[in-house]
Amino acid sequence: MNDSDEPRPAAIEGQKRELALLVIRCQLGERDALDRMVVDWHASVFRYVASFLQDPREVDEVCQNVWLGVLRGLPRLKERASFAPWLFGIARRSAFDWMRMRYRHAPEEPWPEDIEVTEASDGSTDDPEGLDPNVLEQGLQSLTPLEREVVLLHYFEGLPIDQIGEAIHAPPGTVKSRLHRARRKLRAQFGPFDRGIAP
Repeated sequence: MNDSDEPRPAAIEGQKRELALLVIRCQLGERDALDRMVVDWHASVFRYVASFLQDPREVDEVCQNVWLGVLRGLPRLKERASFAPWLFGIARRSAFDWMRMRYRHAPEEPWPEDIEVTEASDGSTDDPEGLDPNVLEQGLQSLTPLEREVVLLHYFEGLPIDQIGEAIHAPPGTVKSRLHRARRKLRAQFGPFDRGIAP
């Protein structure tokens, strides 16, 4: 990604304002605003839920539950700027609830907590942004569900570390640690990211 491809701060602020206005319109009960929200966010929610569940029918079912949760909770959402982490939090809880219901043997907290890791010990580039998105998406299958979710939220949805933590109810150090492990696995699979794997 070169500098000209990165969104400018004014463009980012405009997107945030547009999203906040869309949330307000939904809270006021405007049907077309809700339709727009679903159109804008459904693919992201679907991809995120699919990182936990393999059966597309189950993913569809959970996504329906997510949008029902959004409909119920949207009137109480006060921090409109926090819509994305709030939405992915609902998606995460819905997916975990589905897995607990479907697989009764799943523990309440299915994966152990992580240790904080801040940088690669070998000093190599630890950022998969140089990878072709299609290649990166294929590599996601080699990650654990918790590693996959932070990669999806960070690289595909563009959420910063603090908002990912808010969405998954984990401290920033845990998010960084999961990202670090995921990057190491992807680097082992594809080599150093600074070699220009993407065209």
